[in-house]
Amino acid sequence: LFSVCCSLIFRTLRMAIAGTLYGDPNGFRAKKIATAAEFANKKIKLETLDKMDRNWAFPPSELLFVTNEGNQLFDCNSIACYLANPFHGSGGGDQFHDSEVLQWINMADSKILAPILSWVIPCLSAESYNNVYVSEAKAESLDAMRWLNEQLLSKTFLVGERISVVDIILACNVLPAYQHVFDERVRKLYANVTRWFLTIINQPFFKKAIGNVPLCDKPAVFDSKKYEEFVKKSLTVERIAPKDNKDGAKVQSKAKAKQAEAPKKEVEVDVEEKVAESDKKDPFAAFPKGKFDMDGFKRVYSNEDTETKAIPYFWSHFDPDNYSIWFCEYKYPKELEKVFMSCNLITGMFQRLDKLRKNAFASVCLFGEDNNSTISGIWIWRGHQLAFELSEDWQIDYESYSWSKLDPKDEKIKSLVNEYLKWEGKMYRCRKRLEVGFCFVLKYIITPTGYQTRNGEFSPVSDPAMTMMLSVLPIIAERLSLKKAPETGITRLLDIGSGPTIHMAVVFRDKVDEIYLSDYLEQNCEQLRLWMQDRKPFDWRSVLGYIAQREGQATLSVEAMEVASRSKLRGVFHCDVFKPGVVDWPDYDGLGFDVVSSLFCLEFASNTVDDFTNALTNVVRLVKPGGYLILGGVLGESWCKFGGRLFSSYPLTEAQLFASLRQNGINPTDPTFTYYNHSDIFLVLAQPTQ
Repeated sequence: LFSVCCSLIFRTLRMAIAGTLYGDPNGFRAKKIATAAEFANKKIKLETLDKMDRNWAFPPSELLFVTNEGNQLFDCNSIACYLANPFHGSGGGDQFHDSEVLQWINMADSKILAPILSWVIPCLSAESYNNVYVSEAKAESLDAMRWLNEQLLSKTFLVGERISVVDIILACNVLPAYQHVFDERVRKLYANVTRWFLTIINQPFFKKAIGNVPLCDKPAVFDSKKYEEFVKKSLTVERIAPKDNKDGAKVQSKAKAKQAEAPKKEVEVDVEEKVAESDKKDPFAAFPKGKFDMDGFKRVYSNEDTETKAIPYFWSHFDPDNYSIWFCEYKYPKELEKVFMSCNLITGMFQRLDKLRKNAFASVCLFGEDNNSTISGIWIWRGHQLAFELSEDWQIDYESYSWSKLDPKDEKIKSLVNEYLKWEGKMYRCRKRLEVGFCFVLKYIITPTGYQTRNGEFSPVSDPAMTMMLSVLPIIAERLSLKKAPETGITRLLDIGSGPTIHMAVVFRDKVDEIYLSDYLEQNCEQLRLWMQDRKPFDWRSVLGYIAQREGQATLSVEAMEVASRSKLRGVFHCDVFKPGVVDWPDYDGLGFDVVSSLFCLEFASNTVDDFTNALTNVVRLVKPGGYLILGGVLGESWCKFGGRLFSSYPLTEAQLFASLRQNGINPTDPTFTYYNHSDIFLVLAQPTQ
């Protein structure tokens, strides 16, 4: 009798309700939580959001779990861990195990779920289709799968020797891909992941919560008709009003209401036709072209002196009848905190406006310092109306700024425009110091004097990027074993995108016989030529001294280092990484180079990951068989501080970097491959496969 009672008590306790989950019962995240509950033999009550207590704050995730004690959780993974505790429960007794759990949970969402959803959702016609974004998401997803496939080569489960909630979380995260885009061919490519995934989804608790999971037969493809139907349905979706809505009425989100004001035309076209049509459609097509050569002005502004050449060119060619000038100012300066975050606001806006670039120019500046800054700038574009209203794709950021049209005939306005073009002056109502400027031109431009501080002295190693490169490059140079080419009897180095810097020339002065420097901007090339002629445009002593220390030659004369470097320098040339051959040579023997280097150049010049890969292809082709590639840059940032100045950058991920390297004959798992990464500043040393 005692054993029967104990059994009944245990069964009752086991099936007691652990809490209530408010959300969409059929939603992706709710099913993940339900699976975790089944795994832990716990019962939860599922309710829709409209059943929530009116006094509770509306959850940001549209998901809320309330325990029997009244405690609330709104993060999906946190709820799953609460129900099926993956930790040892020993008060931190096994720190490594618990850290491993956290590692996999974070990885499952940030590196795997995010790109998979960005790939799958548009293919299911539940989101507008942008081929560039979907392609990038697909590449990131497959890179993550390659990595995960290697991890699971010798593992049955992610943590330990038994299934844990970590396996459930990750299995639910990759489930959309296995259902909709991972066909049989892809599943075979990642056999270890597929084996693990099938093991998890065929567990009884998983089937009870989610049911049988049908695997993808044919990858989903965007359907414009389905998307239009989805948009119509989404316009009627309602959510519960927040608690300050006293009558409890249901409200629609402002974003959806805004869409409802301008219903889209129903046009049945397939995705390729839709993309082609959007590429051809020009929001400025109805405007007269006018006489102002926007590209001509951008070339002058990018390559000539601003005050003596670019500004006179602008005012002598500007067409006020068909073009307009606007002033913008960020509306919420009190919300600006860190300078780098404010910089990301500007560069992020520029990246999202890439299709506007052909018909517009801007100079936007950040003034001030951390927690005390403002953003303002001038814009020039075709037509006389606010350009952002011409396309929905351009309306993400502009409402965060106030806009006023300027009179180009007013001398005060001319002075204001000139100041924003030069990045110096009173800069209109702003009393804060100019921190950094950004240009919406062909690319972001920085003048050579940007490598110096305001008192005229170079700031050499005051930022992570400069410190990383100058610390590691001497080590790399020492490691290289270079053989003289039988055709020439010499070894040589080509640096691509040198800027007005001499780092590579100095570091490799004793390692190669000939050094060639190159840059896209003529003004940077000119500065290097001045240094080559010992006319010293900059004071490089602090940089040279730091390099000497890293080489173990702290007592070496910096003058001697410069002389040795100049003696190896054979020329400074114009380069364009998107052009086959890259460098404009007067004469080139085509034999390639023993060392080809490029630091903070390719991601700076690129707008997309395809741009980066194509540029890398052109650079790698200049490496001779058996030669070395040295590639440096920054990951995951739309800007990078180097030498005391900020540069815009394509926010390259590590997965994208490795994928681009693989496409160019460089395998990150090769024993000859060397990879440094410090605070997402990376440096690669590799020997490309010819």
